[in-house]
Amino acid sequence: MRVVVAARRDLLDPLLGLGPLGKALMRGSVLIEPMTHVVWGDVLDQALSAYGYTFEDDALREELLAELASTVTAMPLVQFALTELWRKRDPVAKKVTRKGL
Repeated sequence: MRVVVAARRDLLDPLLGLGPLGKALMRGSVLIEPMTHVVWGDVLDQALSAYGYTFEDDALREELLAELASTVTAMPLVQFALTELWRKRDPVAKKVTRKGL
């Protein structure tokens, strides 16, 4: 059986304090760092290009990246916001627009 456990970094010490269970949880663990500005840019560009989309302009891309940089600790919020931005895209022009943002 395989189990996926996700925990914030500040909860690692309490998990390790669970004795054998803590050791089992940490075995094979992968620590994920917050994404940098450059990585976010690559992720967004690749995701959009996979569907043939682009940003309306480069300034919109940079504005979105600046907003993402200020929310690195709130991934559920980021997911929600990016989902809403995608929902408000312009499917005819295949653009993520400033109006949608």
